[in-house]
Amino acid sequence: MEKLDYLRWYTGDIRNRDENGYLISSNDLSLYKTKSTIFNKITNMFLYPDMINEYERTKNDDKYLPPINEINDVLRMYDSIVNLASYVYEYAESIYRIDRMSTINLVNQLGYNPSFFSCSKEHQNEKFFDKNAPILIKLNIKNSLIVDMSELLGNEYISNDEREIIILPFHKLSIVSTNCYNVEFDNKILEDVEAYDIEYIKERVVKEENVNNVNNIINRLNSRKELDAENVKKYIEWKNDLTKYIKYILLKKYTEEKNRRKNEER
Repeated sequence: MEKLDYLRWYTGDIRNRDENGYLISSNDLSLYKTKSTIFNKITNMFLYPDMINEYERTKNDDKYLPPINEINDVLRMYDSIVNLASYVYEYAESIYRIDRMSTINLVNQLGYNPSFFSCSKEHQNEKFFDKNAPILIKLNIKNSLIVDMSELLGNEYISNDEREIIILPFHKLSIVSTNCYNVEFDNKILEDVEAYDIEYIKERVVKEENVNNVNNIINRLNSRKELDAENVKKYIEWKNDLTKYIKYILLKKYTEEKNRRKNEER
């Protein structure tokens, strides 16, 4: 149940469970201090290289980013989404995503999605238009790790009308035509992962000094204040460590799915 609750939180649903396991809304102000309906903004932002996504998300005066209150919650959210994903050989229908031109340019440059991609089975969905200069892209999926929100959350999913599909990070995106891509998992993108000292990397990610620096960056971005170059350097190093951690758990999930398929074929 915990994994599904982290998945709900990722979608912006911050309801709690009562003693009987039922979801309830809460008026507890402490809940809103520790949880945020826009937490997915930073969980994805952290996976983008450099500072482009940070500046893009705060370029308008009414845009703000939530701080990290508990770094282990951040890691549990990543772990939960990855572990809940299913491997699909070929998805029956195309899905759609609204994205910024800056992100599309980056994807074209990298050849893969650097973060979780929230998409919809609907051709147009107003939720995904909340971006600067939004552009609609079409995605054809095969051999991919995805999360089908309605399938996993069932009647606990408060946004069933969105018909949301999440594509896990680091999938190869091949251009078919203008704003249309084929999506496929390519473990070559993760080929250096097995050499990582994952325990050392995780220690650096959760280190209090590093998390405090992350929150300092977020607070200064929210206040539209100038950033210190040395703090930005440390922040980007922290993001690189976090990205390595995500790559590690993603490769582990892919390997498990590959072994499961082999066993099914015997």
